[in-house]
Amino acid sequence: MLYHIWQMLVAIVGLLGILVSFQSAAYADTMKACEINRPPQGCRATNMWAVRSEMDVPNGAYVNVPNPGCLNDSQTYVNRMIQAAIVTNYPQLALYSGALSDLAATPINDFFRTRVGGDFSRLFSPYSKNGAMCAPMVMIVPARAQVVGFRLEATDAQNGMVFKECAAGPECVNIGWSRYQGEPTETSTAETGMRTYTTVFMNWSNDRVRKIRVTLFYNMPGNDVPLRQM
Repeated sequence: MLYHIWQMLVAIVGLLGILVSFQSAAYADTMKACEINRPPQGCRATNMWAVRSEMDVPNGAYVNVPNPGCLNDSQTYVNRMIQAAIVTNYPQLALYSGALSDLAATPINDFFRTRVGGDFSRLFSPYSKNGAMCAPMVMIVPARAQVVGFRLEATDAQNGMVFKECAAGPECVNIGWSRYQGEPTETSTAETGMRTYTTVFMNWSNDRVRKIRVTLFYNMPGNDVPLRQM
């Protein structure tokens, strides 16, 4: 029993350490799909919901080639976050809708900061090479949800902080020097029933912090409602 409790403590500390590696962790809202700006067609005909998450992405290094590599190991970041959530084994994860980083926004955060302490940021060490700062956006949807679409957006101060839509894959032509690597991809875990969707945003501007926003649209069966607070 003590061994399993220790595993849980290590996992949560790891999750918190990874989250503070970026200037601003992602935060998310879950709402009825018809309540957002430019709602998708058919949102009133079904039990459709939207989970929308935003995050600030620091600038990268100066590069003179399109689509450079990443300054940081974003895939390791994603894998460690998901593994930490698995080990903590929250039964509510199969019902939850939001950003994975929201799991640390609980009293657990204060407990481990005061009782365990330590330099959590050392658990995630970017490797150094010229390129983009790559920010993985990890979002949770309920296990029984049917994902029906997504929206990828980005902005910065030079664009008046007005979000502009980006395609999945090519450069975000509306703001430049950035792109989403691809569509949000699904990962599910049998241990918890948790389903995550991940996409990675690349910012290779050498002097612009970007704000990104990812929205997933999904249908819930019957009159089911997603869990919106852990």
